[in-house]
Amino acid sequence: MSNVLLIEAGLAPPSPLDADVRYQREASGLEEWNMCIYVQRFKRGDCEDLNGWAAAGMRVTGEDPGARAVLKRTGRHMFHCLVLLSSGETYDVCPTLGMTSRRRASHELPGRR
Repeated sequence: MSNVLLIEAGLAPPSPLDADVRYQREASGLEEWNMCIYVQRFKRGDCEDLNGWAAAGMRVTGEDPGARAVLKRTGRHMFHCLVLLSSGETYDVCPTLGMTSRRRASHELPGRR
């Protein structure tokens, strides 16, 4: 909920796509869920930082009031955070911000392809 408050206060844009930030995977064994102001400060974030920010922005702007960040299992001990839209579809801002992978969720919003 903190990202929602920060966006509402004007301290961060509604989308990480509107900030000078890039995707960067966290070091193995480290898992921090950073708020959008820290992602902006360090100019990088991983999947939960960026997609959590994107989901909050969608709620604030009304683009999708039910958008939320969710974890999807991608391997035995691996997870990836995505935005779950009210429609049930997923959105992933990370590939647009520099994540490379052979397995990707849809990184385009439905209706914007």
